[in-house]
Amino acid sequence: MSDSDEEFTQETQTTNNELEDGRVARLFLYKSRERQSVRRQQLKPVLDEYREKSRAKRRDPIKSASKLLTESIGLQIVDGLAPGEKPSQSGKNFLVRTHKYPKDVPLPFTVQQKQEFGLLTLCFFIVYFKGDLVDMDQLWQILENSGVPAESDTFGKLTDLLNKWISQDYFKSKKKENDTSAGPKKVISLGPRFYAEFGNDVLMAMAKELVCDVTPPEEDENNDGNNIEVENDTNDEHDRGEYQERTQLSDSEDSIEEVPQKKGRNVREQQKQKQKQKQKKKGRREVESD
Repeated sequence: MSDSDEEFTQETQTTNNELEDGRVARLFLYKSRERQSVRRQQLKPVLDEYREKSRAKRRDPIKSASKLLTESIGLQIVDGLAPGEKPSQSGKNFLVRTHKYPKDVPLPFTVQQKQEFGLLTLCFFIVYFKGDLVDMDQLWQILENSGVPAESDTFGKLTDLLNKWISQDYFKSKKKENDTSAGPKKVISLGPRFYAEFGNDVLMAMAKELVCDVTPPEEDENNDGNNIEVENDTNDEHDRGEYQERTQLSDSEDSIEEVPQKKGRNVREQQKQKQKQKQKKKGRREVESD
């Protein structure tokens, strides 16, 4: 094989790889619209046929497509493995966002979607703090005690909503063991999509943010004193102005009116001085009249 033929073969191989990565990426985008997972067996229709027949070791199409999605739109393909699980135990892959939205960009969710997400997070907390296994009836009781009705205009029926979350792999459900009741009882646990999108670390960080006490920063003592002085001075000035208006009215009517007690030492001293001056004026008037 000549150098030109080899170079042409490499270029063709690169082009085929890029086309294959694009098809895998589009498959994940399509499945993600319905919040569905993708298994490796589902990739066969979009992979090159000659690659499937080849026994030679080839690159991982999921890793290549994940890199393409991360560099282009900030999404990544991840598996939904719980702590301690092996890849063979799940087999499901999810498309999740790994890059934060910029602060100046509004989140692309409706009000109802945000409320549904909040309820989903509450269910995550309940299942997690119940040891990752909670009876369905117990879950309904906790939600009812939290003020969430069994049916509402916002969420519809909670049973339908939970079944949707189970189908989206946020939760796993199974029949309750050793159950002798009449109807079938189920227990639910955290599903692979939870571990792909959230994980225990993120859930714990959210819990601490919700329950932690925010202590205001301590202020400087000097600043506190200055603030108090300014406030007292402002109050004193207001009291002086109000008192002067009241005394002027009383002088014009030639009557002494009781003045209510004011806050601050300076105001009380001024009141005493004004009263003394009035008494002196009255004494002079009486002497002149005699």
